[in-house]
Amino acid sequence: MGASHPKNCASSARNAVCVFEPANGIAGMILFHQCSPHDPVSIHYDLSGPASETHAIHIHEYGDLRQGCASLGEHYNPYGQTHGSYRYNMPRHAGDLINNVRFDQAGRFRLTTQDTVLCLFRSGGIYGRSVVIHQDEDDLGRGGHDTSLTTGNSGKRIQYGIIAICKPSHFQ
Repeated sequence: MGASHPKNCASSARNAVCVFEPANGIAGMILFHQCSPHDPVSIHYDLSGPASETHAIHIHEYGDLRQGCASLGEHYNPYGQTHGSYRYNMPRHAGDLINNVRFDQAGRFRLTTQDTVLCLFRSGGIYGRSVVIHQDEDDLGRGGHDTSLTTGNSGKRIQYGIIAICKPSHFQ
């Protein structure tokens, strides 16, 4: 993927990776990087999936795979917010990543974003948690459905990976 460290980043930067082994036509990885506790987390997505499909994506509470997706818990929400939107400046769970993954006509999704809510330095942060891709689009808490303000009415869980510590040399 070729994501590189930002310039002037201290050697104490933290890195994480979430790898999606092929399942339900979706595979790839997400890299997380943070230079210091006061900097935003850079998130680099490199995913492949069904051409022209759109899916919700969230960080979930646990990385416990003993019961598959069922034991990954709810959306990561340490601040007790309702489900919302990363991009529309509304309350959101810390685990509400980009609004949706939209695979292009070639079945690729590549994007780099910054997140100011996540932290790789904080105790109880995202290490060891999971990233889940859902069957449906995220309605961003605006859909008026019973689950809009908890899950974005995003449907069943179809793909997941665990957020793990990544060696700095493996981040590139």
